[in-house]
Amino acid sequence: MSALREKDCFEIEERLGKLLPWQREYLFAPENYKIGYGGWATGKTFINCAHALILSAAYPGNIGLIGHYTETDLFDTAVPVFFDVCPPSWIRSYHKAKPQHVTLRNGSQILFRHIHDASVKEMKSRRVGANLGWFFVTQAEFLEVAHFNTLIGRLRRPQAKKRFALLD
Repeated sequence: MSALREKDCFEIEERLGKLLPWQREYLFAPENYKIGYGGWATGKTFINCAHALILSAAYPGNIGLIGHYTETDLFDTAVPVFFDVCPPSWIRSYHKAKPQHVTLRNGSQILFRHIHDASVKEMKSRRVGANLGWFFVTQAEFLEVAHFNTLIGRLRRPQAKKRFALLD
């Protein structure tokens, strides 16, 4: 995390507060594919949003995606948690018009997208075309294998030296 300035590290630590032991272990685990699991309100979305934000800060110019199977659930659950975690000083701009995304001070972008396209009769993912450094999908139990495979295929952002798939 050499790309993070001391002030940035302090700000994210302030936002995260005291992590639960499992959250700390999860955050620092070296695996590229991670699944946070547990009961309701155990902090899975919180730690995945933190992980995603740190990846975006550590690799300038990174592009990541925070997703949910449906759009309503995405904006009711994951997006508010992301803004709870993200220090406001890290945000260069927030585009609220659809499609929504945040651009960080270092040029990294975080896209907020729903995964499934209900207008298509056969199963189809809406996530095509983006070269991602990471993605995080909340409530991954709704994903179909083809959704996951499409997202994995998008992990090819050259600015990200290590690419991650985060699920809860």
